Amino acid sequence: MAYSDKVVDHYNNPRNVGSLPKADPNVGTGLVGAPECGDVMKLQMKINPETQVMKKPSSRPSAAARPSPAPRSLPSG
Repeated sequence: MAYSDKVVDHYNNPRNVGSLPKADPNVGTGLVGAPECGDVMKLQMKINPETQVMKKPSSRPSAAARPSPAPRSLPSG
């Protein structure tokens, strides 16, 4: 079973990756994972204060949480 075209496109063209400004009062930041082994993901979101709607999500996975260098098909069976 191969990955769908949509999954491969997101792998080759990542979206919402990076960091938002820490000084912005409308940016919320959270860390999840296990820092002891380096498996941590930083999640950020920017909220429009007038509408309370998320404007720009962002993430930065740790090296352990990143996908392998090339998407592969899973063995069938």
